[in-house]
Amino acid sequence: MTLVLLAGIHDTAARFDPILPLLGDRPVQAVDLAPADGTHSLANLAQQADAAIRAVEGPVDLVGYSLGGLVARYAIQRLGSPVARLVTIATPHQGTWIAHGLRNVAGREMRPNSPFLQDLERDWAETACKVPTLAIWTPFDGIVVPAWNARLAGAATIRIPVWRHGDMVTDPRVWAAVLAYLRGGTSQAGPGG
Repeated sequence: MTLVLLAGIHDTAARFDPILPLLGDRPVQAVDLAPADGTHSLANLAQQADAAIRAVEGPVDLVGYSLGGLVARYAIQRLGSPVARLVTIATPHQGTWIAHGLRNVAGREMRPNSPFLQDLERDWAETACKVPTLAIWTPFDGIVVPAWNARLAGAATIRIPVWRHGDMVTDPRVWAAVLAYLRGGTSQAGPGG
């Protein structure tokens, strides 16, 4: 099964380079969402993600880091991207207060209770029943504020004590949890995390 990776704001696919050796021989496609500077709607970025997912032959597991997790949810929920499983890492599912300092489209969409997030939340329960999902978060997140906004109702949840938001995407413990989940292991996933 191919693993498609979506990075966060101000990141490129190269953000995942340090963890590629941890993924073994599994086929991986890291997607550049462009522009990743917040000037385009997450819905526009989701169209790019959807095109990349549909270009893959065979089933896809999707991993979204930070903003990439919201893009992944939009692609699945609104564009019908064919995904077997979803993993989000440090994703502001309920928004982040930091986004109030971003004066661009993506910043407005990532604010708590934004119309964008309310739209995703409206029918997330239906999607969660169809697409097994894992949300990984850290209580020390300084970008997803408050940190528990990275948890996602209806998803298995794992809390991993990584000191910085940016380190979540490269921490070996995070990827061990991702791979265990994708192999069907229970890891330490459970409601609430």
